[in-house]
Amino acid sequence: MPTPQTPRELVARFTVNLDGYFREYRIWLILLALAAVADTISTIMFMVTDGIDHEVHPGVRVMSLVLGPIAGPIASKMLQVLGVMAITIYFRQRAWIIFMPVVILYTWAAWYNIWGRNIYVPRLLDLLGQS
Repeated sequence: MPTPQTPRELVARFTVNLDGYFREYRIWLILLALAAVADTISTIMFMVTDGIDHEVHPGVRVMSLVLGPIAGPIASKMLQVLGVMAITIYFRQRAWIIFMPVVILYTWAAWYNIWGRNIYVPRLLDLLGQS
């Protein structure tokens, strides 16, 4: 399908690509949802404990400053997931290429929020001579 040039062509492409999308990519969507929930919960945990200022993602930080350490991560992750879905619908034939790194990154972020920062941060501070 050629690249849409008008809003009408864009809507037509989304309409065509949406047909059967959820059935075809249900496994990727489940993995995306699980990874997103894990990342969101772990982000809320560290924000409630350590504060919003420890968040490095600028969008999540701003949303959390505006909405708080619970609603901010939830709202920002929902927007991210909707963005991933919009992109994978638009580029449906290559959706797995988008899903794979996103699921890996969300899973890694959840791991990092719970365990990784206790491993990385002290060592990084030692390397920087700030411990």
